[in-house]
Amino acid sequence: TNETHAEDVYPITARAHDLWCSNYQLYDPMGKILRLRITIEITTGMQSPFPAILNATLPMIKLWRVASKTAEIDMNNKTRIVLNMLNMYNPQIHRNVKRYRLKCKFQGRINYDGYFAYKDNHRYHTVGVGHLENFQKGLVRLAPWYLEYFVEGEYEQRIIVSV
Repeated sequence: TNETHAEDVYPITARAHDLWCSNYQLYDPMGKILRLRITIEITTGMQSPFPAILNATLPMIKLWRVASKTAEIDMNNKTRIVLNMLNMYNPQIHRNVKRYRLKCKFQGRINYDGYFAYKDNHRYHTVGVGHLENFQKGLVRLAPWYLEYFVEGEYEQRIIVSV
């Protein structure tokens, strides 16, 4: 980085936040939940060298008698994420079951903040990440050092319930 800007310059970091789902209902599957599998299909993801860790409250589609948990999910460089929150299902024991599948569209926000440097003619030049703005790719510049990106996709909960 330029020595004249050393105190103002810092490496690029990614922060993911504001994950939300288009389904705000509370569901009661009417029985003991034996399995809860969550699948996140990312349709507009981001490929970058920076981890974008999101603290998500799961399950995103609320279930009666299931306590919410916070999980760290890295949304970067991913197209599909599968999480098993609960798995007590045994087909040999649990023969009378019902299966449910709940879906919603989701969106999450990722902010890239910081600077990178490149060398040209034996000198280093500092550039804010905001200069990588690309509307076609969904990268919106909010400041010379700040980019915003929205990750979108489909969220699914598969539930097996003992009846």
